[in-house]
Amino acid sequence: MILAALLLMAFGTARAQDPQVTVSQNADTIIIVTPDKAELDKLMREYNGNLQRLYDSIDWKRVDEELRRANEELHRAYDSIDWESIERQMKRAGKEMEEWGRKMEKWGERLEERYGKKEHHYDCQNNTTAPKNDEDRPERKDLLLNPHWNGPEVGLNLLLNPVVSNVNPSGTVGLSIKPLCSWYFGFNIADVGIAFDKKHIVGLFTGVGIGWNNFSWSNPVMTTIDPETGIVTNEPLPPDAQFKRSKLGLLYLQVPLMVEIRPVRRMYIDLGVTGGLRFAAWSKVKYMNGSTYTTNMDLMGNALNRFKLDASLRVGSRNLGFFINYALIPMYRYNIVDNPHPLSFGLSVNF
Repeated sequence: MILAALLLMAFGTARAQDPQVTVSQNADTIIIVTPDKAELDKLMREYNGNLQRLYDSIDWKRVDEELRRANEELHRAYDSIDWESIERQMKRAGKEMEEWGRKMEKWGERLEERYGKKEHHYDCQNNTTAPKNDEDRPERKDLLLNPHWNGPEVGLNLLLNPVVSNVNPSGTVGLSIKPLCSWYFGFNIADVGIAFDKKHIVGLFTGVGIGWNNFSWSNPVMTTIDPETGIVTNEPLPPDAQFKRSKLGLLYLQVPLMVEIRPVRRMYIDLGVTGGLRFAAWSKVKYMNGSTYTTNMDLMGNALNRFKLDASLRVGSRNLGFFINYALIPMYRYNIVDNPHPLSFGLSVNF
């Protein structure tokens, strides 16, 4: 750029002295037009003289000293860098990125499994796009199934068989319930499953959860136990008693064993059994004046079955489902109450 400026300056002076001298410049070329060759030689000598004066005016020793000083500072800065630490940090960052990549891949597979992979194919003849068939479900890299068990559920309880107490010394007492007041609450904590195929269409799973059954009796009944003899009695309350509510509560630790079938991508059907271990039970009567009478049913080991086994069916789409459980083992022992089999049904939300 400096040389071009000098050249334009020289020939600009010449053009001022001789209007026939034409000087122009494009992107990377200077064009000089003059009819006199001697004049051109004179201009070139003047340009070379200006160039030599410019060269002589530069302090090259100082330039060399500045370049050498800059080079030394660059070397000192390079040597001060801890390249081993940077290499360790880069390796650590690389491993973290690989780990996050694997996690993102698993999350993507779970989302695809829950919500479906929205893929489309292009129809060249009709110039349209359409979703892929459900048969085009991709194959998974592992056989670890993500079942539809985790999460809360709520429903109602029913007693399908006639329930009659036969331990009342004065006769029998009918134990019918109020279905709309007999609630079932459950919270399933964990699950694990294995698929039978790489597309995760059929699999087997188990897990763990807590189930809470509430039975609200339609007639006022008080369940008592003799601490000396252990005899259980279901006594009707006096007709003049200011009765408000009488109920039985059962709390189970439950474990399922089910087969999950996914006929289409966003639908699931679970079939199997759910076993439970009762670890708490109580009977409560509440009066209109606010007072309550509670019996610890855990003392009544000969009244309630400690274990339960339910035939279970769960059907749903994505994270919302419907469940129904039918007790294969009666709630009471046969020598206490005649064959009451609870049935619970309701809605579930899966995580």
